[in-house]
Amino acid sequence: MSTADLVIEKVKKIFHQVEDIGEPAVCPVRVEDGIWKPPSYIVRLVLSISGFNIWGPEEKVTWTAFLQYKKVKFEVRDWKRATWTIEADSADKQALDAAYELKRKIIRAAEILNDHLVTAFREEVKAGRFFIANTYLKVRNTYEHFKGEYMCEEALPQSGASFGDELTAAAERMSRRGHNGCAAVVFYFSAVEALFDVFYAFGNMDVDYETFKKGPEWDWKKRFKHLLPVSTCKELEVIYKRLLRIKRNIRDRVLHGMGGEEALRVFVPRLGLVPISYKQLDSMDGLGWFPLSDEAFRDVPAAFDELDAWLSENQPWANQVLYAESMLAIPLFGRRRDEILQAMSEPDFEDWIHSEQVNLDYLLNDWSWG
Repeated sequence: MSTADLVIEKVKKIFHQVEDIGEPAVCPVRVEDGIWKPPSYIVRLVLSISGFNIWGPEEKVTWTAFLQYKKVKFEVRDWKRATWTIEADSADKQALDAAYELKRKIIRAAEILNDHLVTAFREEVKAGRFFIANTYLKVRNTYEHFKGEYMCEEALPQSGASFGDELTAAAERMSRRGHNGCAAVVFYFSAVEALFDVFYAFGNMDVDYETFKKGPEWDWKKRFKHLLPVSTCKELEVIYKRLLRIKRNIRDRVLHGMGGEEALRVFVPRLGLVPISYKQLDSMDGLGWFPLSDEAFRDVPAAFDELDAWLSENQPWANQVLYAESMLAIPLFGRRRDEILQAMSEPDFEDWIHSEQVNLDYLLNDWSWG
């Protein structure tokens, strides 16, 4: 007997005494909903391989199973493939106790199946048959939020406030702006990293993804130059250099702190602790008492806007950004990737994206693409 067969047998034994009703049943008592662990997809799998009928789909409900356990009828169903629900035909103690026993059986079966799938799925990944989760829009929206918070933190007139109160208010305002500005910078670069996945998938893949993503030599600079024509486009080269300065002087320091000689101080009589070179202070871009000064952040949004504008005006990156914004999963290989590349070459690509978003669940969960 194969390993897969052994796992199926083990899962089936867990559902001993659980029966399939064989037809829809009325179960008006919602015992528990919004169950997210284990996730809906694996609950469907364990019920399916255990021989229970899977009904559906219906509006907002992809699958439903009608089961009976300890003489109580249950409806187990998903909700938009996100969470799942247990409903019973009765609200008495016997029914509720049976419901929670059924839930424990499902959880245990899911754990066993998941442990088996981890090994199988890792082999799929090694063979290149995988998708990348598309997080671009979530990260980009977070950047837009903090950028907006920074821009709206303007000084407010305070009538009747003392000079000391005015100074305190100004300091608090500068601190808030500094924190929001730092967060905006960090999330913008995170959004660019998410774009790198899309550019890689639909562009230059002459290095394997694992090396591209995690290789010690493949830092942000090398990935940027590998995916975008920095060496042949003067305009992009200027944008790249501005971004690199912002990354080094703000983003890297915010996330990693100053390293090397910049972190060192030497004691000098009558002066106190001083840096090895005052020129190192020039590169700090205001990361002093306040997280980020107005002066340091002044040109940052413009630099980010320049990259955004360049990407939106140049193909194939403009369409690749549209795909990133769609939240559709990113395929590295196979027919799905070829299909998307073909769609990108057509003038109605935005319409194509819209039609695909209607079937987003299908796109993210169908495993038929090679």
